[in-house]
Amino acid sequence: MNASSPTQQIPPVSKRATACVECQKHKVRCVLSGRKPPCQRCSGKHLPCVFKKGPTYPLPSSENRLLNALLDDLGALHGAVNELRAAGDLPDLPALRSTAVLSELRGGEKTVQDGDMMPVDISTELIDKHPEAPSRDETTATQPPIQSLYQITRLRSLRSQGLATAADNTATATRSQTDLISRKVINVDDAEMLVNRYLRRTDHYLYGIASDYKGLQEMRQASPLLVTAVLTVEALQSADSEQLYRLCYAEFRTLVADFLFSHTVTLEDLRGLCIACFWLSDISWSISSLAIRRAVEMELHKSFLAAVDGLKGQQAPEQLDERTKRLVDSVRIWYLLYICDQHLAILYGRPYIMREDEGIQNWPLYLTVNRQPTDIRILSQVALLQILRSVSETFGQDSKRRVPTLLRPQLDAFNQQIDQWVNHWLGLSQDHPIIGAYPSKAIMLHHRFSKLLVSSHVFRGLGRDPVQDPLPAEFQPLALVAINSAKSVLDLTVNDPDIVAAFAHIPHYYHTMIAFACSFLLKTATIYAQHISIDSGAVINSITPVISLCLGVKCTAYHLAHWIGRGLQALLNKYIKSLPTETALGSAAEVSIYVQQQQPQQQRSTPGPSSDVNMAFDNGSGIWETGAVSAYGDNILSSTLFETPLQPGQGSISEFQWDPSMSFASLEHMGLGLL
Repeated sequence: MNASSPTQQIPPVSKRATACVECQKHKVRCVLSGRKPPCQRCSGKHLPCVFKKGPTYPLPSSENRLLNALLDDLGALHGAVNELRAAGDLPDLPALRSTAVLSELRGGEKTVQDGDMMPVDISTELIDKHPEAPSRDETTATQPPIQSLYQITRLRSLRSQGLATAADNTATATRSQTDLISRKVINVDDAEMLVNRYLRRTDHYLYGIASDYKGLQEMRQASPLLVTAVLTVEALQSADSEQLYRLCYAEFRTLVADFLFSHTVTLEDLRGLCIACFWLSDISWSISSLAIRRAVEMELHKSFLAAVDGLKGQQAPEQLDERTKRLVDSVRIWYLLYICDQHLAILYGRPYIMREDEGIQNWPLYLTVNRQPTDIRILSQVALLQILRSVSETFGQDSKRRVPTLLRPQLDAFNQQIDQWVNHWLGLSQDHPIIGAYPSKAIMLHHRFSKLLVSSHVFRGLGRDPVQDPLPAEFQPLALVAINSAKSVLDLTVNDPDIVAAFAHIPHYYHTMIAFACSFLLKTATIYAQHISIDSGAVINSITPVISLCLGVKCTAYHLAHWIGRGLQALLNKYIKSLPTETALGSAAEVSIYVQQQQPQQQRSTPGPSSDVNMAFDNGSGIWETGAVSAYGDNILSSTLFETPLQPGQGSISEFQWDPSMSFASLEHMGLGLL
């Protein structure tokens, strides 16, 4: 080492101090010994680094706070630059190397001795501390094999937790000490603001899943995962909370990673994962599968019969004992996980994870003992998704496989079941004291989503050439039903005041299906114009208000609605340019004027421009006449898990191309290629 190195000027410390591992490796004395220049690896500062296994030396608190602030600012700048690069279709910058060092510095207070790779006794983590309370009866010889292994080894990871009781959750009272508020990631005032907003409005769009909580403090005591999920979701939907969203989102991902290997799971943790699954579109697929696995570990699937038995002997919901309340909560969360799993399978065109167990199949039994508005709303979704699951199992998920004309009666039968479904559940739906008539409007919207999904099967595998590959005459009425359903989705979205008011707060499944309806109309008008007549002006007039609604909604820039608005705008411009010159110029001018006039408006209570084009799609077939109301549930097909290989999506925003065989939604095919 060069004797003239400037690091020689660092004042020496006590000669009794031990040299760091890296200096020992290079056989030189570091600044701790004071005899020779420090090695190049530690630069004389002796900061904790990722290369050594020796002792760590924490920074003074003032320097640590300054370093944390600097690195947080650097991370914000790094994220901003990546956003700019993403707008220009450039790859992201490499990850910050300083974050790895920061994690070491923040953990520096926990020192380990030289050569120690495991700071704690591994047996304290592996061995069950409460072997006297196994999850299953040990007296039977027919128990699962893993239970026998648990009885022999008492390994903690082998014991199924079962449904936790209130007494089991007393340990969670101190968990709030380690959440993002206690660690000063966000302050209490901001957290209270977001939690109160969520409980006051947003939670009611997910059936009031967190309605038992009165405020932030109760939620913090219940589960850090729950409170972080609520903060993240509400910050996403608040235009003034972008910075809070970034902080909460990063914290939530960290908690989910820790939850993956956590030995303890509570019902409140699963509640938090449910909330995230329905609103955080970019990670919902990953965390839904995790939530389902951990819910099975808690044996939520076994709570159905116990809940039904408990409800039979109760007089009123407010008089339920604690055990029955917990069982009802467990059944609701199990149903919500089923709903989320089915939604994601539809959106991504992938196989389902959850099977239809006893509780799913026997939902009518549950409804006979529990007819609360919350449970009616949840069970309406379960019933509809059973129909759509049967559709998937009947026709498969191979989007390139043509549907034979002899299966036309099956398509008609499914459409009839969907019509019966909407009649039945609209009769049971009740207005909500906070979100008004939204529950009924959501049923109507799901009815139109489902008709679009079922009827669009007739376009599977269909080519562009109407001569060589014509659309069969038997499928012409169903093709018109699909077109009318797509337009009806858009009309209801932009014209109904309850849905417009809820647009920023509804789960991402709604946004995705609305985007799919827009994309379906554009692609049908572009690719299948010679197969079936569709008016270009009606398509433009239906999609333009949706673009305006998405771009004008009050929420953060990370919200899915803004991405949909920008993506649809690009697709609509491409479509307009493909029209004859005179038509394209006139349509482009009308769209530009409308968007400029409507974008500042956040609420609309009167019909927009799309209301005057209803007849353009009216085929006179009376597709919305659903017939007489009948007892529901008799014709729902039983189903089993149907798995086929996922067909990858093609196309993007930049290239307006579409695989004509694709009839189900995918992110690449609904104007969301920017995601």
